Amino acid sequence: MKMFRSIKSAIPVGDLGQLATVLVVVGVTIGIATLILTNVKATEVTNLEFNNTLDAGVDAMGTFGDWLVIIAIVIVAVVVLSLIKYL
Repeated sequence: MKMFRSIKSAIPVGDLGQLATVLVVVGVTIGIATLILTNVKATEVTNLEFNNTLDAGVDAMGTFGDWLVIIAIVIVAVVVLSLIKYL
């Protein structure tokens, strides 16, 4: 038991709230950025280059949004494994 007290966890339990907050903030930021890009595109942009850039931005936000789920799963896995390791 003495051995476990000297080992520090990889992720302290106090940081779990901060990890959750960061994940939520990133998700909201992606959602707002996608909404802004979609609304700008809906204003009938006549410049073809600008329109292509908006399409690329919307696609990029969608791709990053897809990866957000995987990032959340990895964070949860790291937290669970660090808790299991030191129990």
